[in-house]
Amino acid sequence: MTESMDMKPAEADESIAQESPLQEDFTPLKPKLLPGGVPRSYLNDSEETDQLWRLFIAIELPNHIKSELDSLAKQMFSLPRRAVSRQGRDANLYRQAGTFRRERPSGFRRKSVHEQSTIWTPGENLHITVKFLGNALPQDVPDIKEAMRRVSEEAATLNISLSETGCFPGDRTPRVLWTGIKGDIHRLTSTAAMLEGALELAGFNVHANRFVPHITVGRVRSGTAKRVLAEIGGRWIRLAPNASRSSMHIKALTLMRSHLRPKRPPRYEKIFRTPLG
Repeated sequence: MTESMDMKPAEADESIAQESPLQEDFTPLKPKLLPGGVPRSYLNDSEETDQLWRLFIAIELPNHIKSELDSLAKQMFSLPRRAVSRQGRDANLYRQAGTFRRERPSGFRRKSVHEQSTIWTPGENLHITVKFLGNALPQDVPDIKEAMRRVSEEAATLNISLSETGCFPGDRTPRVLWTGIKGDIHRLTSTAAMLEGALELAGFNVHANRFVPHITVGRVRSGTAKRVLAEIGGRWIRLAPNASRSSMHIKALTLMRSHLRPKRPPRYEKIFRTPLG
């Protein structure tokens, strides 16, 4: 049995997150065609309007996994971040030698260039992408839900856990910091393949791609110097999740809508959830 739900989207408040570190290898779902092969929409996948929804099918993560990934991110740098008051209560401006200097409050530490160059995924945005659909029309959503229902009835629940850390495209020039998945990978891969097949039967133009399960934990800002990139990648791949806190039992698939926002993290809206098995 399945359940449909209208849930309030979680507001992301820190870093920019995208659907997948290997998103470049994912083929977006194309709109179904009207008779004669004319697309319902001529908008491309980078555009989003009220008539076009950016969708993906995902596995939501339990809170203890989000906490473990947050702990990994904090381990990247030896000292905790310190906020500086913007009201000036902790800062004293004074003139010395013809220039102004700011006295930093006790305990203040300026962020290193490595910290400034790293953008972490907000906890509420952490997930495993099973299928990135791209832009679709709202009237296509019922067909996507039905495809998910059929697959979820045949698919079993999953026992998986966090594995090694890695970088895309590589640790010398990282752009994406991710954590891998181990456990019931064969079942998970089969579920992703069944989803592609079910969507294709529903009339969507779907292309099979190699599925690599992972969680995008952070990204590196564009324009970061090569030596800084190498340092960030080197630090990240030396980290490893705590085995005692990295296991999870997955019971459902979720259809998500991504609301892209300029200079802010995307906001993910949960459209539909269907239990596995």
